[in-house]
Amino acid sequence: MKRKSILYKDLEVSRAKEIYDESCKNILANKIILAWIMKSCMKEYKDCSIRDIADHYIEGIPEISQREVHRDEAPASDPGKIRGENTEDKAVNEGIVRYDIMFRAILPQGQEKIELIINIEAQKDFYPGYPLIKRGIYYGCRMISSQYGTIFTNSHYEKIQKVYSIWICFNPPEKRKNSINIYSVKEKSVVGKVKEKEKILENEYGITMTYEEKEEVEKMCNLSEYVWEKGLTYGELQNLVRMVLKKMRKDVSCEITAELFEEPVEKIRKIYEVAEKYAPEYDIELICRELAA
Repeated sequence: MKRKSILYKDLEVSRAKEIYDESCKNILANKIILAWIMKSCMKEYKDCSIRDIADHYIEGIPEISQREVHRDEAPASDPGKIRGENTEDKAVNEGIVRYDIMFRAILPQGQEKIELIINIEAQKDFYPGYPLIKRGIYYGCRMISSQYGTIFTNSHYEKIQKVYSIWICFNPPEKRKNSINIYSVKEKSVVGKVKEKEKILENEYGITMTYEEKEEVEKMCNLSEYVWEKGLTYGELQNLVRMVLKKMRKDVSCEITAELFEEPVEKIRKIYEVAEKYAPEYDIELICRELAA
């Protein structure tokens, strides 16, 4: 009897792993399974029923999306499977990034009619030799950057669709079991008060301000905080400055101007003071830059 070589056995093991991987993806690509994942991990669907998510919100063309399946070649025999996105992101200098499962879903009724792009990854090894979190972040970034040329072009970044990359780890360490961790891009406001900034300058940078300098910083910070609290955009600040300049050219006092525009006197006075530096041209762009600094 012929004995199988080590290479042959290795190939058998490798093939078995491939079959296992594909079977895992086939199970995860079932709409009901995806619906449970979405309801558990995505705030947009937490109040939806599993049936509604599976029947109405997941992309409706029933095809499975495997690692190397092309969109026009995927089978459409099982209505419980989804078609999804092309699972290969190709770029000349980036090689190929393959996603386990990729699909689109629309937001529930009553919310804005937009689509989400969702990636599901089945991860067997919790410690693959590199930071798994960074790989997940990279996948999310790649899902965003690959939208250029199809979903948006030029500078129309407002059209970028929200993405999710959900990783299911099968063999996590004990401390990570039965848990869901979320990593997201969030805004953090770091606008501080004058005293806080003064303390930072002195303690961290060794800069001690004179009384006159402190007074100038106080004025500057007060205006910056005012712009922030009022929710003024840069364009709105420009409009305010433009209106104030019209009154300045007519020699209207800052007190009267403040009353006319229903704005605090100290805010209008600061605009007057900055604008006077740029007389007689009164360059609005330069004035606004200094005010918003």
